Amino acid sequence: MKKKELNCLVVAGLKSSLEPDGFKYNKSQDEFRLKINNFTFIVSYHCVDRNPEFIIEFFLQIRQEEVENIANRFSSSNPDSFKFSTTITVRLSYFTGKQMKFKVENENDIQNLFDIFFVPFYKSHIKSFIEKYSSNEEISKILNDSVTHDILGIPVNIHSFQRNIILLKLISSPDFENIVQHLREKIKNFPDIDKNMFEMTYNYLKSM
Repeated sequence: MKKKELNCLVVAGLKSSLEPDGFKYNKSQDEFRLKINNFTFIVSYHCVDRNPEFIIEFFLQIRQEEVENIANRFSSSNPDSFKFSTTITVRLSYFTGKQMKFKVENENDIQNLFDIFFVPFYKSHIKSFIEKYSSNEEISKILNDSVTHDILGIPVNIHSFQRNIILLKLISSPDFENIVQHLREKIKNFPDIDKNMFEMTYNYLKSM
């Protein structure tokens, strides 16, 4: 099986699982998006070709519009990419406590992947996650826990730190200054461009 064939089968499986709940397929990004008020929930996948087998991993991301509008003020990325930036990425290992990557070789493997794993997992974990994490307070909680305690399944980097302090400011957290200091310690050996971006974001938030 060629990778193009696999992609078509995976997209078809995701469509049948997600579109009944309002997700829309974004072909240019190969992802599914669900907008709820100021939040966009994104389900995507990544495929590694190790002929004759493929390794598939699924992701859930959240984009909070106000957070991204602030974060992108200090981004060095191409402005055309700003509409695709995300606030938090969640790997399925967040829910299971172990790495969740799937080996497939043929159409039957992909059918089993959706019938046996993805469809039940989506119904039991992802849907309830979306229902819970559709407020600034809730996504601030999960992001703050991940950047301070390194939670499995939540990738942590300078962008996570930046978005963490933005959310803390938006919810008027009394821990804002203490967490900023904690994160400054964590990034002290980061490249200057990252530290400068963090400080510019902090100074902007202080002026709000």
